[in-house]
Amino acid sequence: TKQDLDHARYKVEADQYEVERVRENLKNAQAMALSLALELEKTRIRAPFDGVVARRYVRVGQRVAVGDRLFWVTAVAPLRIRFTLPERFVGRIKAGDQLTVTAAVESQQEHHAKVLQVSPVVDPSSGTIEVLAEITGAAGDLRPGMTANVQIPNPK
Repeated sequence: TKQDLDHARYKVEADQYEVERVRENLKNAQAMALSLALELEKTRIRAPFDGVVARRYVRVGQRVAVGDRLFWVTAVAPLRIRFTLPERFVGRIKAGDQLTVTAAVESQQEHHAKVLQVSPVVDPSSGTIEVLAEITGAAGDLRPGMTANVQIPNPK
């Protein structure tokens, strides 16, 4: 009958709208899940390099805000040493030169280092140049933050 046909058409149209509503609910739920995953990602703290936590400034459960200091992370490899030399060494030491490094505490273990960078300018307040070298081989008794002695073999 015409009435049954109209009722069936109405039912089909209603079902199509119901399917569309469920699809939109699914899209909203997926967007919400993505948003929550991004928020969860913001709760993870990662250093931009491999290292160890040398000092922790917060406790478990403590509230933190943007910009709060949380940890002091120290890279353990490659081990680099930054030191200054009097300005008379300008031109005498250059990138690629080999150095000998020993721990300042009573240690007889010598480590070899390669100069990576020599500052192109002299610090006017101290009359020094800054040098960056990297320990080659095993670090042995050297640790990040230690005081060390550097020997420069016969600078020219």
